[in-house]
Amino acid sequence: MTIDKGDVTGGDVWLKQGGASWLGEKETHTLSVDNLTAHITRENPGWQFSIPDTRITMDGKPWPSGALTLAWIPEQDVRGKDNKRSDELRIRASNLELAGLEGVRPLVAKLSPALGDVWRSTQPSGKINTLALDIPLQAADKTRFQASWSDLAWKQWKLLPGAEHFSGTLSGSVENGLLTASMKQAKMPYETVFRAPLEIADGQATISWLNNDKGFQLDGRNIDVKAKAVHARGDFRYLQPANDEPWLGILAGISTDDGSQAWRYFPENLMGKDLVDYLSGAIQGGEADNATLVYGGNPQLFPL
Repeated sequence: MTIDKGDVTGGDVWLKQGGASWLGEKETHTLSVDNLTAHITRENPGWQFSIPDTRITMDGKPWPSGALTLAWIPEQDVRGKDNKRSDELRIRASNLELAGLEGVRPLVAKLSPALGDVWRSTQPSGKINTLALDIPLQAADKTRFQASWSDLAWKQWKLLPGAEHFSGTLSGSVENGLLTASMKQAKMPYETVFRAPLEIADGQATISWLNNDKGFQLDGRNIDVKAKAVHARGDFRYLQPANDEPWLGILAGISTDDGSQAWRYFPENLMGKDLVDYLSGAIQGGEADNATLVYGGNPQLFPL
């Protein structure tokens, strides 16, 4: 333990054997440690808890060797609109298996119900190589992040399609971020949009977004996807102004060796059931070599 002028400012902890348990939604979760060391420091005005080597077992499953740091920063007086900065939870981690963190979800849900709901719905799995999260506990929509991962999978949540074998990087914030992604031999279920899961043989994309009081903007760049019977390359931009109609712009080159599979790629939420039914029955075959798809306008009118 470190004491400075009568105040505790830090310390080291060695847990040869230890554990904890807590109640989840339907079962009790357990955490045990074996020769775990941790360093606690007071980072004015908050605290930091660092584990250089995660010798942790949760619900009977050992975590992969990695590092974990948690920090709590209390609410602070700052200049600006509200003169207050929310208390924050800051997380730094490496080499995490998402499926092994399921037991933590009930605790996360208490801190941020919205994040807990997304976690429960998507049931993510895969490996997080590096992760940095700064979560304002009173304003989770302003969360900042940086991460890299490999072979992620999750179930569809609202308009976020399900995915598997998904690798990439993420940086920025909920308000303004950048995603680079790649997928190989993967299926993407997207109910309410496509009538069958997208079957991705190989795909890469760079996605960025901006979300503020003026509206929402989503940009897709350098998209190159090889899927069942189709190869598409191009860019898109989607705009949803705060007080105006949405706008979608697409410029892509498309090749296919089997036009009868076109029904897989008609977005029913945009085109409507009747038009998708008609085109799915009308297109019985054919080939195309680098045909150009150009669209600019209200996505509710796509593809007219």
